[in-house]
Amino acid sequence: SAFAIASFIISSLTGNFYGTGGGNDRGPGGLGDLGRWGIGRGPIESVYPAPNATDIPINTRIIVTFKEQIKSDTICNDTSEDGKCDNEAMKNVEICEIDDTGNCVDDGEDYGKTAFAGSVVRETSDKRTFVFVASKYLGALNENTKFKVTLSEGIRTVANPDNSVFSMLSGNQYAWGFTTNGKLDLDPPEVKDLSGVYPYPDGEGDDYAAGAPTPTTFTVSVENELEAESDALVGNFVKGEDTSASLSSTGTYTGSDSGNLEISINSSDGKIMAKWPGDVEFRDSGLFQDQEKSFSANGLTITISAQASRGNSWTANLQAENNGDRLQVKKSGTAIKTLVYGQDIDVSADMETVKENIVDAIIAGLPSDFKAGGDSLTFTTKTVGTASKAYAFVWLKGDGTPSGDVFFSMSSAGSNGDINQTVSGRQDPFRNSIFQINFNEAIDPTAVEDNLTILQGLTTVSNYTMEVANQYRTIELRGNIECGVNSCGDRIYCWPVVSGSAAPTPYSVEIIAAKLAGSGDARCASWGGSDSGDGRCKKTVGGKTVFYPVADGSDGIIDLSGNSLNGSFDTYEENGETVGSAQGQSGSGNGTSGRSAYDLNAGMQCNVDCSNNSARITSYGSSEPESGSGFGDSFKWSFLLSPKIDMQAPLVKTISPVGDQRITDSRQIIEVL
Repeated sequence: SAFAIASFIISSLTGNFYGTGGGNDRGPGGLGDLGRWGIGRGPIESVYPAPNATDIPINTRIIVTFKEQIKSDTICNDTSEDGKCDNEAMKNVEICEIDDTGNCVDDGEDYGKTAFAGSVVRETSDKRTFVFVASKYLGALNENTKFKVTLSEGIRTVANPDNSVFSMLSGNQYAWGFTTNGKLDLDPPEVKDLSGVYPYPDGEGDDYAAGAPTPTTFTVSVENELEAESDALVGNFVKGEDTSASLSSTGTYTGSDSGNLEISINSSDGKIMAKWPGDVEFRDSGLFQDQEKSFSANGLTITISAQASRGNSWTANLQAENNGDRLQVKKSGTAIKTLVYGQDIDVSADMETVKENIVDAIIAGLPSDFKAGGDSLTFTTKTVGTASKAYAFVWLKGDGTPSGDVFFSMSSAGSNGDINQTVSGRQDPFRNSIFQINFNEAIDPTAVEDNLTILQGLTTVSNYTMEVANQYRTIELRGNIECGVNSCGDRIYCWPVVSGSAAPTPYSVEIIAAKLAGSGDARCASWGGSDSGDGRCKKTVGGKTVFYPVADGSDGIIDLSGNSLNGSFDTYEENGETVGSAQGQSGSGNGTSGRSAYDLNAGMQCNVDCSNNSARITSYGSSEPESGSGFGDSFKWSFLLSPKIDMQAPLVKTISPVGDQRITDSRQIIEVL
């Protein structure tokens, strides 16, 4: 409610409720706050560059990710056969430099509204993320320039094509701004430091031993006396003091309560009064009038002889019919057997004998489902594995309500056979693990889908789920087999493993570097490069041959400046700075390195034995382009996947600071471990 009130106040002051639009082209916080209200609360999930970001290279690409699927032909002039934006001209999108008032500069200037009309759009297959490749650099060299991107009301969702995706935003549009730094980004992306992947590289699998499947075992516990099945009974009527007249009854007692029936003739008014078991008050049965009288109630007809007098009384004990406590055996929720105490189960005054009778009755009544356990008070299902957990036992009273007097405890639930795991080297990750690749900078999400391969042994895995997350710096990969529900009620997905095997399953993941732009590209000469003889553009820096890192297209992993992946971590020094050296796609042909993919598992070095589960990897195999040896820039690693599934919820072990601890150092790190 506080947030809603604050939003209302801000909207009243600025004329904007959700974000940009309206008359001044600004966000609710003013010129430097473009786009603040659109992310999170509106239809936008994320954008790049981030709103109000600075120090952005002039050759950057622009990204927007929506929360819903977008109609492609409302964000680009879609003419492709696959019905998606794939280098089609952008539509309903405006890129421009802004002046000090936050408005676009005039069209006649270098970076006015029409200057980027030739920009193109690419999209991911889920129709939620769109990458805009500007038709020219975003600003001049060596100059800081403020830009604004505006997404207009013409953009529609697949689910609701008749309304603007920004219908809830002020002005039916969304805009955000950022500042470029006047520099070109020619530093290729890399996998982040030495722990940028999960699962970690590992070639030594754990040992597994599959245990035998077990049945479900039940134990009987009788806490109190049981009520046996019995018929209704009427005892002999006992005459009261000074009563000589006889009283007789016929019929069967149908009442639900057991106890004394008390009948009397009122001394003052001569009315017959009867109090039945469970009644609070006497019942008026009319005048006796000193003659034979009969009346009926609760299935009985009571007759009093004429010799009775006022003040006479009679008492008899009534026993209501008892259906008896009963044990109901269920399978998958359906009763398959009902055992009645006193009928199917022998009645005995000895409680220990009663317990044995119960077990004997179950075994005798269900020979195909159960067998005796280790002693007379336990028995087990003949079915083994988790299927045996379909059986359940419920004790009921005669009226069908649950009875708390007798218990059947499930002493052990059946299992399909636990897999005993002995760690060898690093512990094998669970088969429901999410694979991750983390980069040192944002990458182009549209260049990922077709340039990543997952192998189970030698078999390519397909239909997995892939997401580019963490502001486009992380690739997350989730398995394709639904395999359970976690503690939050969400579905768990697993990777396929070798069927029927208790051994770990080998996996490898490879991402492909892109082919480099050729020496004929105009940018090669501007960079100071020349033909390398294999289609690439090269130059010598500090005695080292380096290649122009910008990709020819999107046939490999690239960053948001179009630089191809530096999968082998090669570097060179230029103007006192360390810069990544991209060699291009591994393999042969123009624009490629002629080398095999960089293997993260090869040549690993650790602070201790790398097979130790607590080892910290300090370096991997090196690549030496100048010596003619080493790796190319496609990147891969391998590991072994456990057949086990992790169903344990994460737990917080420690927090810092603790409780009401007073912190005096503003640099104090807050930790939740």
